[in-house]
Amino acid sequence: MKVVNVASGAAWWGPTDLSGTGDAGAADLNQTLTFTDVQTLEPGVVYEFAVTADASTSISSGETVIATRLAFGASDLRNIDNSTFLTPSADVVPSGDMAGYAQTMYSAALYGSLNALANSLTYVKVRRASSPSV
Repeated sequence: MKVVNVASGAAWWGPTDLSGTGDAGAADLNQTLTFTDVQTLEPGVVYEFAVTADASTSISSGETVIATRLAFGASDLRNIDNSTFLTPSADVVPSGDMAGYAQTMYSAALYGSLNALANSLTYVKVRRASSPSV
């Protein structure tokens, strides 16, 4: 799983592996991932991020996945100009948790078939223009 900056397409956080066992137990239902990658966010700039993941083939079709960014803590954001920590509830918008839409997983499948041969063929006859005589 990784978090990608939509504008640049670059991975900003991750990738990291999920630790589920595939048995639908508690470890598969909820997981908290901690990304330690350091990024500089400019004030006044709106950033758009996408969460991407490669799903295992053992995931049942119809299961849903929701990504939630938990609220920043008191020592998560630092002002690099004066080396002080920001107060997320006062300095960051939005300051609370952010949950994405539920994404439904589907089994991968590719189907193909052969068509019968065509009953007739179509030809296009092309004449080459002759050079004018001199």
